[in-house]
Amino acid sequence: MPTYNKLVRDRIPEIINNRGASCNTRILDETEYMAELRTKGYSLWVHLIYPNRRFEWVSSGIWQ
Repeated sequence: MPTYNKLVRDRIPEIINNRGASCNTRILDETEYMAELRTKGYSLWVHLIYPNRRFEWVSSGIWQ
C-alpha cells in the first residue's frame, strides 16, 4: 500500500473504508499539526503563484 503523508478531513477515512479499501490514520500532536499546516499552506501558495508549473517536494524541504 502506498504511503501518503497528508492531512485528512471530512470523514475521508470513513469514505475509503466504506468503499472496501483500507487506510491507516493517526492524530497528530499540536506541534506536528502546525508543521503540517505550514507545509500545506506553502504548497497552496506556490501553486497559486505558479499555476502552470509542476512542483515536487524533495526531502531537503524545498519545492522544485
